[in-house]
Amino acid sequence: HERLTRAQEDLQRYEEEGKTFYEELSTPLWEVGELERLAKDIEEYQQKESDLRLHVGALAAFDEATRQLACEMEGHLLESEQKSLTEQLDRLDEVRETRGAMQEQYNQATKSDALEKAEDAWAAAYAELEALRKEEVEGRFIFELAKIIQQESQSHHQPEILKRASSWLERITHNQYSLGIGDDEFVARSSTNGQPYTLDQLSSGTRVQLLFAIRMAFLEYLERESDHHYPLFFDELMANSDDERSLAIAQAIGEIVTERQVFYATAQADEVGKLKEVVGEEVRVIDLGALVIGHRQTKTPFKAVSIPTIEVPKPIDDYDEYATVLGVAGPDLFAPIGEIHSWYLLTDSKALHGLLKRTFMTAGQAARSSAQLQQRLQLLKRVQELAQVGRQRPLSRYDLVDLPSEVNTNTQAFQAIQGFLEEENRTGNDLVQAIEDGQIKQFREPSKSALLDWLYEEGWATDAKPYDLQEIIAHMMLEFTDLQIDSEESLVIQRYLSSLLN
Repeated sequence: HERLTRAQEDLQRYEEEGKTFYEELSTPLWEVGELERLAKDIEEYQQKESDLRLHVGALAAFDEATRQLACEMEGHLLESEQKSLTEQLDRLDEVRETRGAMQEQYNQATKSDALEKAEDAWAAAYAELEALRKEEVEGRFIFELAKIIQQESQSHHQPEILKRASSWLERITHNQYSLGIGDDEFVARSSTNGQPYTLDQLSSGTRVQLLFAIRMAFLEYLERESDHHYPLFFDELMANSDDERSLAIAQAIGEIVTERQVFYATAQADEVGKLKEVVGEEVRVIDLGALVIGHRQTKTPFKAVSIPTIEVPKPIDDYDEYATVLGVAGPDLFAPIGEIHSWYLLTDSKALHGLLKRTFMTAGQAARSSAQLQQRLQLLKRVQELAQVGRQRPLSRYDLVDLPSEVNTNTQAFQAIQGFLEEENRTGNDLVQAIEDGQIKQFREPSKSALLDWLYEEGWATDAKPYDLQEIIAHMMLEFTDLQIDSEESLVIQRYLSSLLN
C-alpha cells in the first residue's frame, strides 16, 4: 500500500513538472511530436551554441566599431568580405615570395664576381667602340676633305691645301711619306719605294699623322690672308689610344709647336709624360688643380676663429623657475609653433637641460629628437589652431599685398586705410568696423566689397566666436581619444594654452 501511495505521488509530481515544462515552452500538451522533433535537433543546436560562443569570444578582441559592424552585417556579406580579404592576403603572400626571390637573386649577384666581370667586359667593349668611332670619324673627315680638294683640283692642277698637307705629312713622318689623292680618297706615298697606300692600308699611327697633316693644312689655308697663327686646343687626344697612336700624336704635336702655340688638356699623367718625352723642354705643364687651390687660398685665406662657449644654466627642481632662468619667452598665437622654446614640450628640468646641451633650443628642433616630443608638438599645433579661431592677427599697412584688382590703391580712401593701420594693435575686424561705420571716407564700390571679402578670405577678419580655455581642452579631449586629463601631455597642453591666452 505504501509503495502504491509513493508511486501515485511521484506520478502526480511528474505530471506537474511536465505541465510546468510545457507552459514554459508555450507548447500544448498534445504537441508531443513537435517536442520529439526538436529533441532530435538538440545536438545540432548545442554545436551551434558552442560555435556562437567561440565567435563571440573571438569578436571581443576587436574594437566596438568592428563588433557593431559585425552585428549589423548579414552572414553572406561577412563571408564575401572574408573571401575578398583572403584573396588579398594570398596576393600579398605571392608578392612577398616574388620579392624574396628577387632579393635572393640580387644577393647572389652581388656576392659572385659575375657582376664585376660583366662591368669589366662592358668597359672593354666601350673602349673598343670608342676607338672604332674615332677611326670612323677620322675616315669620314678625310673622305669629305678629299672630295673638297678633288673638286678644287679640277680647276687647279696643284691644289694649295694638298701641297700644304703633303708638306706637313713629310715633316711629321720625318720624310717617310708624302700626300697625294686618288680617285675618291687620300693616299700616302712612301718615299722609300714610291708605293701609294690607302687609309685602310696604313697603320693606326700613320693614319693619325695623316689626319694631323690635313687639319694643319686646312688651318693654314684659312689663315692665308692673316698675319696671325691661331693656337690649337686638344683635349686628351691620347685617351683610348694604343702606344703607336699615342706616339704618333705626340710626334705630330711636337712638330706643330715649332710654329704655333698648342694647349693640351688632360687629367692623365702618362700623356704629359709622353709629350715631355717627345717635345722636350718646350712643354710647360700648368697644374690647374694647384692653381685652383692657390686661388682659393689667396681669395679666402685661412683665419683662425674663436668659438664662443655656450653655457647652459644648470637644471633646478622648480620647472617654472627654470624657465625664468633660461629667459623663455611667452608663446605668440600666430607665430610658427616650432619657434616656441623647447621648455614648452617637457616637464622636467634635467631632460630639458639635456636637450639644450645639444643646442635644441626650439620646439621644432627638440621634436626631431624623439617621437614623444614630435607628438607633443603636434598637439600644441592643434591647440594653437583652435585658439586662433575668432582671434585676429595684428594687421599693418605692409600686410595689404596681393590685393584684388578691383581695389584701387591710388585713391585718398586707400591712403586713409593705410593711415588707420599705422596705429598699433589694429586688426582686420577693426578695419572692417571702420569701413562700415564710414570712418574711411569716400571708399566706394567695387573697391569696398573687394577689400572686405579679401580680409575675410585671408583670415585677417572673422565673425567666429573664440573658444575659451576650457572649450579648447574639451575639443582636444574629444579629438584625441588617448589623451588623459592627468597625463604629462595634458599638462603640456594646459600650460601652453594658459600662457597663450593670458
